[in-house]
Amino acid sequence: MINNMSYTVMKVKGRYYLYKGIYINGRKKLIYVGPCDMIEGWWARW
Repeated sequence: MINNMSYTVMKVKGRYYLYKGIYINGRKKLIYVGPCDMIEGWWARW
C-alpha cells in the first residue's frame, strides 16, 4: 500500500538529481527519476 509520494532533490558532486520518494508500509523508498540541473526549477523539466 502506497501511503504518500514526494520528490527529493539530492546534490551529488555539484549536480542535482531528482528522486521520487514512495512510502510503502511506512518505509520510504527512493526511486531515481533523472538528472536535475537547477534545484529551483526541477518541476519545469519533469
